Amino acid sequence: PLSMILYGIALVPLVELLRASCPEVMQPWYADDLALLSHHHSNARCLKILTKLGPFFGYYPNPGKSWHICDEDEEDDARAAFEAAGLNVKFTRGQRYVGGFIGSDDTR
Repeated sequence: PLSMILYGIALVPLVELLRASCPEVMQPWYADDLALLSHHHSNARCLKILTKLGPFFGYYPNPGKSWHICDEDEEDDARAAFEAAGLNVKFTRGQRYVGGFIGSDDTR
């Protein structure tokens, strides 16, 4: 039980560094789950920083398991932003997250 608490404490420097690097991105963390909320260019940049810095702190993000939630009319631009950052993420209109749901009611 103590190991998860210690892991969370060990991630605090990474969280602070990421927030300082991407202040325009809302970054709620729950244990080792992270969401990024901003414009797709900022989200892609922030995830790219996380993939570079995370392993130093023992955090190994896997962009291939990540979802970018966006409206259909924004998806092409979002795909371009993530591809330009070298990140292969999935795209959807809604997705479960930490026991809840993010997206429109139509996508539940």
